[in-house]
Amino acid sequence: FDKETGGVTPLYHGIQALPDDFASHESSLFAPTVEFIRTIHDSTTKSMVGIGNAQDGDKPLALLYRRFTRQFDLSEKFFAGDNSRDEVVHHRQNYKCAAGHTWAIMELLLQPEDEQQRPNEYDGVEEDAVLHAQTAPIVHCAVQVETPPDLLRYIVETNAEDLTRPDTLGNLPLHYAAMSQPPKHDKDGAHFPAFYSKYVMDELLYKFPEAASLKNRDGKFALALAVHTNKQWIGGGVKSLYDAYPDALQQIDLQGNPALQKALSFQEGEEDDQDDDADNDKKDGTIIRDEHHDGIMLIQSKGVHIDEVISCMWAHEEDAGVQMLGCVAVGRLAGEASQPEVLRIALSSVAAVVNAMKAHPNEPIVQDKACTALRKLTPADGYREVSFVASGAIAAMVGAMQAHLGDATVQQEALAALADLVTHSGSDRATVVASVSGLTAIVNSMAAHPSSEEVQREACRALKSMTDYGQEANLPDLPRSQTAPLLQAAIAQFPSSCKASGKEVLSRLSS
Repeated sequence: FDKETGGVTPLYHGIQALPDDFASHESSLFAPTVEFIRTIHDSTTKSMVGIGNAQDGDKPLALLYRRFTRQFDLSEKFFAGDNSRDEVVHHRQNYKCAAGHTWAIMELLLQPEDEQQRPNEYDGVEEDAVLHAQTAPIVHCAVQVETPPDLLRYIVETNAEDLTRPDTLGNLPLHYAAMSQPPKHDKDGAHFPAFYSKYVMDELLYKFPEAASLKNRDGKFALALAVHTNKQWIGGGVKSLYDAYPDALQQIDLQGNPALQKALSFQEGEEDDQDDDADNDKKDGTIIRDEHHDGIMLIQSKGVHIDEVISCMWAHEEDAGVQMLGCVAVGRLAGEASQPEVLRIALSSVAAVVNAMKAHPNEPIVQDKACTALRKLTPADGYREVSFVASGAIAAMVGAMQAHLGDATVQQEALAALADLVTHSGSDRATVVASVSGLTAIVNSMAAHPSSEEVQREACRALKSMTDYGQEANLPDLPRSQTAPLLQAAIAQFPSSCKASGKEVLSRLSS
């Protein structure tokens, strides 16, 4: 694996090499790209779905979901002029078809290993297992592997009926999530993020909290299953399950689980007692204590891995402090990284940062730090399916400017991020910024902060980058009567910061 492929599995290589598949088929299951990936997947003795690249940790499902969101976004792209003309309709149909094929590949890879065989290969397998293999719902499958958080959310939201439906083996998705074990990674240094299981539990409970009070076919509550698999009190989602249905505790022998017994005695916000015998807990098969996995402490710790930061952000999205500090950590790691390392960080962090902005639209400190993080990640836009358009990053930054017009720091960071993004990624990004009222937001920012050199400098820079592409970018006219006075004032007050870019933009204004 490492020596022959440079630390990238054949499955990942195959996905990365796929073109956008525009071929129309009665069923995406038989599309050429799907059959190609099926062939690779079926030819290996060990599932490669959960194996991350040695260099950046990216995994097949994460790459596929970024690809799917890009294709889906392009299937809804708005063009200048009449959008009912044939070439626009054809473009949209092509990318809708491509997105469908990509989704079919994800469905294929999400099936548990023993369920990916074709029906005629089930000789000697019990009837229940055969039926389960043919009908396993997608949510039940997704919670059994390390599905990327944004993909898991999309699956849960679009297949909510699966949450209430036991599969043929009598389990709800919550039961599978409680039973799942962290993957055993190889020597590539990959590890299982501390808060991933909590995120999965919380996603399922948010949509169907009653699942915590339902037994599986073996008569077990999800809480009992999670305790049996040694999940952590907070990071493993045990606390979430207990809060949802405390009566499930009746199935657990507390005397045989001293760590759980102690966790239940803690008041919210009380620190763990450091002289607890954690080693004995682990040997006795009881719950592993969270110790250093407190969210705030974790993302501020020196040398924290980006996977831990992202997992913590998704698992604590309701906590503005965690989101702010997570964005700070992303920005710091990206700021210290080389360009290849920036891409490694961006693969998972762009979606998490945008999610933080969506979860806390009224918190200027979150918006500020998120825009700073996104600015540091702009060099990754357009590589390995990282997209500031499809992820919603551009819309989120413009939205932050509109919602916090009076906050000079938010304006400065968002303007700088937009300027860097358009400079890096070209006319298409300029068009997208304009399509979400970005030009208006830039002009409004200049008008709202005439005495801030930082805002004026970044606004002039953003306007210059937006107008650098001429007719290649589909932009509305910038009326001279409204914009020229603002540019002239910026040039006069801050000549060293605004003169060069401001004069360039002045020369491009419409009359």
